[in-house]
Amino acid sequence: MTTQRIPFRKGKLVTLCLPLRSDMEQITRWINDPTITQYLQAHRPLSLECEYEWYDRLTKNDTDNVVFFLETNDDKRLIGTMGLHGINHRTQVAGTGAMIGDSSAHGKGYGTDAKMQLLHWAFTELNLRKVTSNVYASNPRSQRYLAKSGYRIVGTRKAHNLVHGQFVDEHILEVFKEDFMPLWDAYTHS
Repeated sequence: MTTQRIPFRKGKLVTLCLPLRSDMEQITRWINDPTITQYLQAHRPLSLECEYEWYDRLTKNDTDNVVFFLETNDDKRLIGTMGLHGINHRTQVAGTGAMIGDSSAHGKGYGTDAKMQLLHWAFTELNLRKVTSNVYASNPRSQRYLAKSGYRIVGTRKAHNLVHGQFVDEHILEVFKEDFMPLWDAYTHS
């Protein structure tokens, strides 16, 4: 019996789904692929057991972190993950992160679609006022999709991360609810 992912928010191209334990083998392959992790904080090999432990923590009603698995709408393929981290309900701020692990899904708009869905939920249902993100200067694809979602660079940590033996800058980005909502309206009507 194949277990289907439970949808949470459906976008134009991708659906934010609740995590499934059965997807952890694929997630483990991606998190150990240096072509994928070159832009992530993860830099050490992680075992399937470590990923199961992460899954168990994630699914135990963690109110400070929410991660969704990304499934394509057309063929129901798992392509990555996206989440809100360090949700602070007092200051109404959270960070966000994403991994499009399926390299065949890169550059096709899935990340933008997923981020738009995530931000809309964060701003309208969680009542957040600001969401932040960090991106390496050597990752122009992420910078572009974050800009499409309303993020602006507000700072740069110089030579902050090691990528392929070279230190690269890390940009600090943020988007406020009032800047995002007009983009959401335009996005949903395009």
